[in-house]
Amino acid sequence: MRRAAAACAALALAACTVGPDYSRPDVTLPEHYPEASTAADGNLVPPEWWRLYGDPLLDELVGATLTGNADLARLNDPDLPLQHATLKSTLVIRESSRR
Repeated sequence: MRRAAAACAALALAACTVGPDYSRPDVTLPEHYPEASTAADGNLVPPEWWRLYGDPLLDELVGATLTGNADLARLNDPDLPLQHATLKSTLVIRESSRR
């Protein structure tokens, strides 16, 4: 049984090797990617980002969600008071451990 396990381990490790004649291909990377442009207001993602997909069903689903959910409709309100604006982008991460 140990020999079979050792043989399987040796075969698995041998399968990961590339070979003696492998040469890494030369890849030229562009200085800047064409889609990495910044908007004038600093937002990279438009407010209605789902319209980028051009899917009428997705537009309908998001529209129904925004109109049917009072909390989401309120957060998308441009006249939202500044003291509530922090609700838009608050993420709390807590770390704990016990023994």
